[in-house]
Amino acid sequence: MAERGHEELKNLIENLRSSESQRIEFWIKHYNLVEPVVVEETGVHLVPTDTVTEGVQLVKGFVQLSSLNEEEVVRALGEIERTISVMCLRQEEEKLEWWLAIPHAESWGSARRTQKDFDELDKMFGCIKARFKTEKMKNMYYRAIDMYRHACKTLNPVDRFLFDWNCIEIVSEIYYQENKHSFKRTKLEKEECIKKVLGKKDPTNQKTIHECYEKCLHVGIPKKVGFTFKSLFKNISDILIDIFFNLDDETEQLCKIRNDIVHGNISMYNVKDVLFVERRERDIHFIALELLHRAIGLTVCGDSIKIFLTHPCMHYRDHF
Repeated sequence: MAERGHEELKNLIENLRSSESQRIEFWIKHYNLVEPVVVEETGVHLVPTDTVTEGVQLVKGFVQLSSLNEEEVVRALGEIERTISVMCLRQEEEKLEWWLAIPHAESWGSARRTQKDFDELDKMFGCIKARFKTEKMKNMYYRAIDMYRHACKTLNPVDRFLFDWNCIEIVSEIYYQENKHSFKRTKLEKEECIKKVLGKKDPTNQKTIHECYEKCLHVGIPKKVGFTFKSLFKNISDILIDIFFNLDDETEQLCKIRNDIVHGNISMYNVKDVLFVERRERDIHFIALELLHRAIGLTVCGDSIKIFLTHPCMHYRDHF
């Protein structure tokens, strides 16, 4: 689907062309439709069928295409997504299962697993147990893994980005909870910080007051993530902190992208937004994976992490 990224979109268009189909079809499972309907706002058609899978009758849906160019296919996919999203507002339909009727091309590699693989798994469990002495911290770490797992599972780059961000945020919260003493400031230090922020600014301005609070009094996400990066990515922490929070072009900051997603400024129905996020999601996804490993004394790339992040496929390589 469109929000799943450029490769998925490309595969879908190729499949549509090879089948000479002029419409995008999809299936809905567990939906008791008694007659054909058309959603006028989006042009989505829903038709009851006799098709049964796993003992459940399926409903077929489709949107007619005026052409097979990328813009038209993206538009149609967006209409399907909007329709399903609004349908899910009704409580009895909030768990709708649906999928495209024309599959995208995928190649799945099935590695042969041996006892050695599970020895590695036991090693990871051992590292987790040794690293976290309280159930609270251990459960937080497992929650971070859950976020990363959801990022691996979903096909939507926008959702993947948020899951990976949440993973990094949870690990950073663990490090904050374990090292609160490192974040404490004396009264004098707070006063000096406020003076520096104020400068010649109006002290009664709400924006200025908020800036003083964030930089001098509040321990926010940037400080927690920054501390965690300095703890676990010593040689490249400054660069990672810049990529997340301090780039001159704010639109490139991973934090700004995260905020734009959660505040609705980036839409999964806009292909340009989706492709913009997808290119940056590759970086944050790897950083989340490496962070999870380093938090328990392991690593994916070791000292070669900089080489990995400077690979031509990584968006932020120019900053290294």
